[in-house]
Amino acid sequence: MSTQPLPDAPTPAAPLPAAPLPDAPTPAVQPLHPNLAVAQCIQAGNAAYKTEFARTRYASDAASAAAKAYRCAMPPLEGQQNISNFIACVAHGVLISAIDHRDSSKLLYAAQVALSLLRVQLMHPANPPAPAQNSHLPGVLSAG
Repeated sequence: MSTQPLPDAPTPAAPLPAAPLPDAPTPAVQPLHPNLAVAQCIQAGNAAYKTEFARTRYASDAASAAAKAYRCAMPPLEGQQNISNFIACVAHGVLISAIDHRDSSKLLYAAQVALSLLRVQLMHPANPPAPAQNSHLPGVLSAG
């Protein structure tokens, strides 16, 4: 049985772009995820993947770069909204394998600690320090 090469398939012509209707509104660009912080992480990961794959042509290297960029784009653990967004990014990162499940427990614990600290700070706001009494520093007036 002899094998013959397949004939070259004709290249289909590229479709012409559709012209917009005169009064049609421009459709809104949908984010990659309903949570904008997660969308930002996804976007950073996608950009890093494309860049690294174009550079090396290795999917594993591109996936590593994407995972690192995803994690670097996560919001800081400051403020309740950022902490909530951080948790959402961790959860989504685990789902798409940008974050290893072993690392996720550490990241979620860090978020839990940050949230606990935030609650304590909200319950007990720091009082400004009282002026020093009987200061012996040059140029500082002492009370008394």
